[in-house]
Amino acid sequence: MPDTKTLKNALKDSLPDAIGDDAKAGEVVNAFYDALKEAVKGCDVVTLHGVGEFRVDPKGQRRELIFTPDRVLLDAMNEGSVGVGAESNV
Repeated sequence: MPDTKTLKNALKDSLPDAIGDDAKAGEVVNAFYDALKEAVKGCDVVTLHGVGEFRVDPKGQRRELIFTPDRVLLDAMNEGSVGVGAESNV
């Protein structure tokens, strides 16, 4: 079974080394997530180069968040494997 780790927790674990401060790293991660949430609430397209694109697809009464991974991320995940879909619903 794969190790389940949220992106938020992964960032919180790795940023203190880069920033040098646990509290500041937490603030940066929270600010990132707040900005992402506000962007998708407004139906903006959010592109994280090397990661992928988040976009909102309205579906009647309900909106759907769609994530399309960047080719760089897919290649890193698959190390050249063939047959992986390039779009997923989040």
